[in-house]
Amino acid sequence: MQQLRKSSLRINKIRNEQFTGHPMRIVADGAIASGAFGDGRLIPALIIDASTDPSISELVRVHQFAKTGDVTHAWGKPHGSVGKISLMLWFDRPFEFSGIIEFEIEKQGPLVDQIIMAKSLYIFAGKPGDRMRDQLPGLSVLIEIVTDSDFLPKWDSILRDSLYKRFKKAGLSRSGARVAAEGFLVDWRGFGKLRVPPIVKAP
Repeated sequence: MQQLRKSSLRINKIRNEQFTGHPMRIVADGAIASGAFGDGRLIPALIIDASTDPSISELVRVHQFAKTGDVTHAWGKPHGSVGKISLMLWFDRPFEFSGIIEFEIEKQGPLVDQIIMAKSLYIFAGKPGDRMRDQLPGLSVLIEIVTDSDFLPKWDSILRDSLYKRFKKAGLSRSGARVAAEGFLVDWRGFGKLRVPPIVKAP
C-alpha cells in the first residue's frame, strides 16, 4: 500500500475531448480506519472493476513495490451528465495511468464528502461481486486528496442541494427537507471526524 502525494483540486466541466482516461467503475465501497495511517481518519475505500481493464490491476500491483508516487487529481462535472461528479486521476510515477471515477451525487454524495473530509482514498482492484470485507489492506493504493479552498463551498452547495431534493422526494415539506438535510450533514460529518487511536508499541 503506497501513498501518493502530488495532488491538486479544481472543479470544472469535463468534455469527452478534454479527458480520455480509463473509466474506473466502482463495484463496491467501504471505509478503512487505522491508527497507523491517515491520523486514524475513516478513509473511504473503493474496489474498482479491473476485470476488463488489466491496467488497473497493474497500477495497484506496481505501487506495492514503490515507497511513494505522484498523482494529480481534479473534481469535475461530466459534460451532459446530470447529477454526477467525477474524480479525474493522473498517475505519473511509478506507473503512468489516467483514470476517471464517476459518482452519482444522489446515491454517493456522502461518499464523496467523506473522501474530501478524510483527504484520502484507498483504491483496490477487483471484479463485480467482490466485497470490501474480503480485501487485504496492503493490496491497495492510498491517494492523498488535498482539498482546495475554492472547491469546498461549491461542493457543499452541490451536496446540500442533492440532500434537499432527496428529502423533498421522500415527501417532506420545503422547510422540513432543509432541516432534514442540515441534520443529516451535521451527523454525517460528525461521524466522519471520528479517529482511531494511534498504535502505541509496548516498551
